[in-house]
Amino acid sequence: MNRLKGIADENITIEEMMKIVEENQDEEKNMHSDVKNESDINNKRNYNYDIDSATYEPKNISSILVLNKIDLVENKRKLKALQEELEDLGAFDKVFHISCETNFGIESLKKYLEGQAIRRPWRFHPDVSSCQTEVEKAEEILKQILYDRFYKEIPYNIIGYVTSWVPMSNGQIKINFNIEVKYDVHISIVIGKESRIIKEIREELDKLLAMQFQMPIKTNLFLTLRKKGQLESLNEKGILNI
Repeated sequence: MNRLKGIADENITIEEMMKIVEENQDEEKNMHSDVKNESDINNKRNYNYDIDSATYEPKNISSILVLNKIDLVENKRKLKALQEELEDLGAFDKVFHISCETNFGIESLKKYLEGQAIRRPWRFHPDVSSCQTEVEKAEEILKQILYDRFYKEIPYNIIGYVTSWVPMSNGQIKINFNIEVKYDVHISIVIGKESRIIKEIREELDKLLAMQFQMPIKTNLFLTLRKKGQLESLNEKGILNI
């Protein structure tokens, strides 16, 4: 660009001017190319791509079959038949027989996984044990409680989520949860006789949340009905929040 500055004041021919313009365009093209290459490398670093690789294609991931509780197996023929049945469903690179109770086969499995792991910078800090937010952790705890209690009756028609999260001046955290059901028939199942089940859910929730966050937790549970795409508050029907 500096070579074009003041060009109108110079006594040059058209051919010379066009040559300068073309050279300048080549310089800009090379400059943009360098910036693009540097950007590509940065993107690869940010997203943990292999910057030495010529492509962005992910590396092949091994598929393995892990059969646990091997210490409880008494009939080896049945185990072999089960393994063959599973291998018919998919191609596995390796099969492991392990026992978490006795640690049988655990070390071999760990060494294999370490050998298959791609060496690259950690995406998260080593001290971070989870990428979930505190709210997401609380919701997972409630979802697990609901599933454990109602997996036979209403496993996919009940959901729980946080509606408010308020730190209190006394050191407590006040968390309001909403439990949403799809049909009227599920209301009595969740509440239970004399509100026994919903109260037990809250007691278990308080206990697990206090263990998770290492501080006193105060929770409120609200039960709502999903009806025709809208949420209808059951409190209006005389069902109290717990």
